[in-house]
Amino acid sequence: MRAPTCTACGSSQLRRIRARGLGQRAVRTFSSLRRYACLACRHEGWARGPIPWDAGAAPRPIQAPGRPLEARDLASRRRRRLAFAASLCTAILAGSMVALVVDWAGRP
Repeated sequence: MRAPTCTACGSSQLRRIRARGLGQRAVRTFSSLRRYACLACRHEGWARGPIPWDAGAAPRPIQAPGRPLEARDLASRRRRRLAFAASLCTAILAGSMVALVVDWAGRP
């Protein structure tokens, strides 16, 4: 996979930054886009694919066996999306059941 580059200057010296606000967090949660800051021109934008948290630092040693951080992030987001979808479906189903019961109880 090719490393993401800055849309303003074309540099590959990017680092991830936190999504700010509800809109940016929604984009991050429901897509594969990640916020980045370019170390060369200070441009902030969105890119697909893995972006290191700290591009200027030396590579970190492996601290523990397991999946890479990006894979854990993606799995966590997938679980949150599924939980949200399940709770939404449950709420819709419960609302429909209440409407049916109220309609049935109101009939003569």
